[in-house]
Amino acid sequence: MLFIVGISLLGVNISGFFLPLRSPKIYDLMPDETLLTETQFRAQVAHRPKSSQAYAIHLNQVVHQGIASYGNHIDQLHGHIPIHENYLLFIAGFIYPRAYYPYEFCDYQKAMERGIGICSQHAIILTEILQKNDINAHIVGLSGHVVATVQVDKDQNIWWVFDPYYNKVIPHNLETIEQNTELVRPFYANQTNEDIMVSIYGKAGNTIYQNTRAYTGWKKYDIEKLAYIFIWVIPILFIFFATRSSGSLANAAPISSGPSKYENTTQ
Repeated sequence: MLFIVGISLLGVNISGFFLPLRSPKIYDLMPDETLLTETQFRAQVAHRPKSSQAYAIHLNQVVHQGIASYGNHIDQLHGHIPIHENYLLFIAGFIYPRAYYPYEFCDYQKAMERGIGICSQHAIILTEILQKNDINAHIVGLSGHVVATVQVDKDQNIWWVFDPYYNKVIPHNLETIEQNTELVRPFYANQTNEDIMVSIYGKAGNTIYQNTRAYTGWKKYDIEKLAYIFIWVIPILFIFFATRSSGSLANAAPISSGPSKYENTTQ
């Protein structure tokens, strides 16, 4: 039984090399969004202008165009991690939906591959890519929204706020905005409820996270990494113990059918 389960799980894992994490339905279900394909997304990320400021602005737009909001299409767009991608995270979506359904990737590469997410997924991708390119960037949790703060000029220590979800670049640091939230109003005009956006930038409840692990919490961050290791370890262990058990049974000494020492063999 363990052998069959192990082989089946390996089959599921191998199918993940051929089945996409990004749902093919994404371009049909999100017709109003100018969504980049994964290939286009990665090509644009690799295109880096010389200055940190120019790259941050460029990347903010790229993330906005590369990640779609899933809306009411969570399952169709793989908000619930498909079993072929990671059967452990797939099961976790049923057992603990509060943290695993819909699922937000800690790994920005996986997030780019899937192509969907809410504001926090956008902020994770933006900050992770900038940090990988030696640009200081942090995730900012507001009261009902998530953005990023980026050091656009290292020499002069200038920080701006970036909102890749709405494709907004606010040329002020977070502290300045908190002291005068009306500064953000012109940037959100005619796109969403600007009064709400102005209010959530208030200082109360704002938290700056140094990186994705700090934002998501070490448990979820490390569990995701381990899940992609253990989807291979578990079936290999199943197969190993199954074959070892079969070998032990095969090598077991047969029970003697000869006469008992107490049996009188002479007539």
